[in-house]
Amino acid sequence: MNELKALKSLLTQANRLRSTAPVDDGFPQVMDEFCLAIDRANSAQKGEPDDSISVLAVRQFSWVERMGWHNKTTLEALALIASEVGEAVNECRGEAPTEKLGEELADIILRTIDLSEWLNINIAEKINQKMAINEARGTRGRII
Repeated sequence: MNELKALKSLLTQANRLRSTAPVDDGFPQVMDEFCLAIDRANSAQKGEPDDSISVLAVRQFSWVERMGWHNKTTLEALALIASEVGEAVNECRGEAPTEKLGEELADIILRTIDLSEWLNINIAEKINQKMAINEARGTRGRII
């Protein structure tokens, strides 16, 4: 566990260096591979598959962090999620959804899991809790 924290600290330092010093053309790819290796080690340590929502949240957060895009408020991040919903709506304006609808839905999820990771919200846990609440509520009088 301490080794993983040390790697994450090293990654943060390397990202700062990358943004301030000239680097060679291969450096960003090496950093991306390094970040992915850390994410996979973290998920393996937790026993999670590579495509679990928690792992995807960490990967998305790491990528957005490397891009330097965590420079907004929570409200701005929510507005960006809303803008992605608007883009998804536009893909459904015809008689049938366009082929791009899936990409727009993915954008909604990616922005949402990035925000959850940024705010230290365990989104997998919250999703499971909400699903249990919904199940317990039942139909609330709605006819099925």
